[in-house]
Amino acid sequence: MKSKKRSPLKDKPLRYAGESLDDLIQDKRSDIAAWFLAAFVYFVLTATAWFGYRNPTPRTLLVMTTSFGLFAIVTAIWAVYKVFVGYRDIERLRLGRDGEKLVAEGLQELIADGAAILHDIQAKGFNLDHVVISRHGVFLIETKTYSKTRSRTVRS
Repeated sequence: MKSKKRSPLKDKPLRYAGESLDDLIQDKRSDIAAWFLAAFVYFVLTATAWFGYRNPTPRTLLVMTTSFGLFAIVTAIWAVYKVFVGYRDIERLRLGRDGEKLVAEGLQELIADGAAILHDIQAKGFNLDHVVISRHGVFLIETKTYSKTRSRTVRS
């Protein structure tokens, strides 16, 4: 009888900077894909019902065709809304993730002075972006990255 194999690792690996934002980005992408799939399924059902309606069939097919068509339209409108909102959120999350990575790169210089640096510490309901432990103390760093407005250059 084969014995079950288990991992030799006792602890989980440390998280990298921006890992929780990467997880949120992936969740948003999955949400967008699910809404596209739902809209596609309703349009396929509508096309199938209309194909059946074009051929001699019972009168109840008209009700089914109309209801599938309405569901398809409503689902498509909702999917378009979710896509626009989702992509806006993804851009915002990417900006935050990239900001966390840049701060993490800057903090790496402290390792030469004997500091220990941890990134993306997860807790229930919140996370700590960076924790620096050095002989000077323990520092918790929250990273916020704001976008700038595009400036127009004036040519003379």
